[in-house]
Amino acid sequence: MRLRSTPFDPEQFAVWREHSIAAFAADKIAAGTWSADQAPALAVASFDESLPQGSDTTGHAIRRVINDATEELIGWFWVGPATHSAPGTAWLFDIEIVPEHRGQGHGRAVLKLAEDEARTLGFSTLGLHVFAHNPVARHLYEACDFQLTDLNYAKKL
Repeated sequence: MRLRSTPFDPEQFAVWREHSIAAFAADKIAAGTWSADQAPALAVASFDESLPQGSDTTGHAIRRVINDATEELIGWFWVGPATHSAPGTAWLFDIEIVPEHRGQGHGRAVLKLAEDEARTLGFSTLGLHVFAHNPVARHLYEACDFQLTDLNYAKKL
């Protein structure tokens, strides 16, 4: 199966943004980083800071991933400059496979498309964050030769 990445149109971008903000907030709550009361507003603020011009923000690529044969949506990714990392580093802000296509090896293919997009944007390294409560994603990144660079711990007091 051949996959291709394509930009979101404005309506698709709005749907993706709403979904991804909600998913990010839920992950931060699950990680214990944000409270349920704070999470929605903090997630919106994070997205607005990272994408001040929405899908037109310079240096960012937010892409849908489509099955060439069936035109089905497989997932999406978002790569852009990593402001907190070494020069030349892109950040994988978001990657997701739609539920009905999970467990079929698409994660690797979508990750490869994200890597290719980062190279096209001129980056030489791709960094990412993965939540500790997501072992499937952690396994994917390790299997695709990503190296662990930092660990954060927290203890409730």
